[in-house]
Order: sequence, then structure tokens, then C-alpha cells
Amino acid sequence: MRPSPSAVTTLGSTDHRDAVVRLTLENPSDRRIHVTDVRISYLRGSQILKTEERGPDFFTRDRIEREDRIDRGTRVDWPGICLSPVPDEADRVRFDLELSTRRGIGQIRSLQSVDVPLRPAPSPRALKLPFQGMWRISQGHTCRTDHRIGGHGGDFAWDFHALDPGSGASVNEVYSITRRNRDTVTFGRPILAPADGRVVRVVNDEPDNEGLRDFPRRSLLEDLSRPLWIIGNHVVLDLGDSQYLLLGHLKQGSILVKPGDDVRVGEPLAAAGNSGNSIEPHLHIQVMDRDDPTDPAVAGVPALFRDYLEITGHNRDDRRDATIRRIDAGDPPEGGVVRPFPPERSDPRNE
Repeated sequence: MRPSPSAVTTLGSTDHRDAVVRLTLENPSDRRIHVTDVRISYLRGSQILKTEERGPDFFTRDRIEREDRIDRGTRVDWPGICLSPVPDEADRVRFDLELSTRRGIGQIRSLQSVDVPLRPAPSPRALKLPFQGMWRISQGHTCRTDHRIGGHGGDFAWDFHALDPGSGASVNEVYSITRRNRDTVTFGRPILAPADGRVVRVVNDEPDNEGLRDFPRRSLLEDLSRPLWIIGNHVVLDLGDSQYLLLGHLKQGSILVKPGDDVRVGEPLAAAGNSGNSIEPHLHIQVMDRDDPTDPAVAGVPALFRDYLEITGHNRDDRRDATIRRIDAGDPPEGGVVRPFPPERSDPRNE
């Protein structure tokens, strides 16, 4: 069998180092091969720093089913292999695969290894939050999130939901019954440019989902004819240095810019929506190394946000307190609440 990584792994920008690996396993032999076990080791040079015995759950871990049998003359893909935490000193990771092949009435067992180099992530670009008011990070980019294992350049993406400044709720109670976009705090909120850039892609005609309780389904033909539907209405900005910023799931018909426009940080771009692969209004933002998130070679690029307040709640006895910190540049965590600093006063919903 010939195991090989499909790409060099990039380490994450979270509090500890993590990585996501994709392996392709090819079986050029004339017999079926069964992978019975997987061992993962982290190395620096020839020194083994740590070893993990993944065991049988490797094939169903991280919400991904991985095939453990490779028929003769075929190949299988193992996407989204989450490595967390990665030792700080590690420069590569080794996968030891225990293999079993039937010959006659017996079994032949063997061990095969593949090394995947690890490289540090590039220095993250600092962005401004693309909105005013308080918003919660409903999904970040830790190793096992859909963003990190789902492709489309979303390796270091965030999803944001706006909060009602009075109640702190991101979705009104009535929305859980009606599933109407207008019953959320997020739908229609202004979305601003997080950085200076030139508009290179715009999709503005995807309908906003209404009444959904499950993610929308598309036929294979629809996926092939409009592969960008998953992002919904979106804007892609060229930031320079081969980095592109995408704002997704925007409201149908709300985009104010067109390809070729130069925009400045803080300039209104669109309104938050519920288009694409989405069941409730939210904003998706990511930085990537190509302008097309459906390009098979696209990869996410780490980023930070600058000049914001991070609000963390605490339960103490019978009361709930909050800690507010000013962050000059940071990677807001999943579940955190943020707002720009200083806040704008032009919109009463920001108060």
C-alpha cells in the first residue's frame, strides 16, 4: 500500500498547537488490505516526542467515517484527521498503519509508516470586526470544528451571531417556533469591510433560507452546477500578499459592491443573511490563499481581530457577572462575545 499526505499540514493559531491532516491510501496490490490499527507519533528530527494509540475509534472519530478496507487497485481518502495538541517542538507527525492481508486461509500482517511535515502557520493578518454591537462566536476553528475539517478554505473561519443588547440573546424565543429570519437579531444587520481590499467576487442572488430546521439539501447536479451555493451570497476581497477575505451567508440582494471596487476598512458591504448552507442567520468570515473557496487546492490562512472588547460571563452564587477585557489583537474563542472598541454611536442597537 502507498499512503501519502495530500498536503503539508498547517498548525493552528489557537491557545495550543493543533493540525488537520488528510491522507490518501492507495492499494496497488491484487488483494484487499485491511487497516487494523493506527498509531500517531510526533517527532523532532529522529526523536519521538509523543505517541498516541488511536485504536478502532480512529475510523469513526471526529464525526467522519473512515474506510478501513482498501480493495485491490483502489484508493481511499482519510480527511479531517485532527491532531490536538501538537507538541511545540514537533516538526513532523508519523502515522504507523497496521495492515492485514488474507493469503489463502492465513493472514499476513505488516506495518507501514508515512511522515507528514509540520510547518508553522504564517503570521496572522489583523482585521477589524465587520460589524457594530455585540456578537457571539457560534463556531470557531478548533481542530474538530466543521470549519477545520470541512474544506473550502475555512480552516481558520468564524461564525458570528448578533446579540440583543438588552437580553443578551442571539435568537428571539419566537424564532424557535416561526423560523422566520425577521425574528432574529442578526438578519439584516450591516456588515462592514474588515480590511482594505479590492472586490474580486460577488454572489448576490441566492435566496435566504426560511423555516428550516435542518440544513438544506441539494442534488449532485445542483452542487456541480453551482458549487458556491454552500457559502450563499458572499463577497471576496483581495487583501494583497496572496490572501483573500470572504464574508458569507449574506442577505439576498443586499451587497453594495461589485468586482473591481476598492473598499476601505469600515465601509458598508452588505447585510447579514441566511443564504447557502445555513439554517439561521449568521455571518461567516474567513481568510484563504485563493479567491475561490471551491478550488480543490484552497487553504485557510490564520487571522486575528484587533481593537475589540471580549465579554465573558461568570456564574457566582445567585448572580451572573461578566468580565470585560480590551483586546488589542486576538483570536476570539468559540462561545465568546465581542464588540468593537470603541463602539459606534450611530446605531441605537449598539447601545
